[in-house]
Amino acid sequence: MCWSATADLVAGTAVAAVGLVCVARVRRARDLLVATLPLLGVHQLMEAAVRDSRTPSRRGR
Repeated sequence: MCWSATADLVAGTAVAAVGLVCVARVRRARDLLVATLPLLGVHQLMEAAVRDSRTPSRRGR
């Protein structure tokens, strides 16, 4: 997503949580690869961290 660090954080958390549930509910090994796809929500969390680190700090003003 490209809206804000907050949007990336919320989306990443939700998608990663769904991914963890999917992996926990896998019954057959051949389904594991498809179940791990939602874990790509971790990418959203990293994107939020990068976006947040690039935002100028306003504490010193």
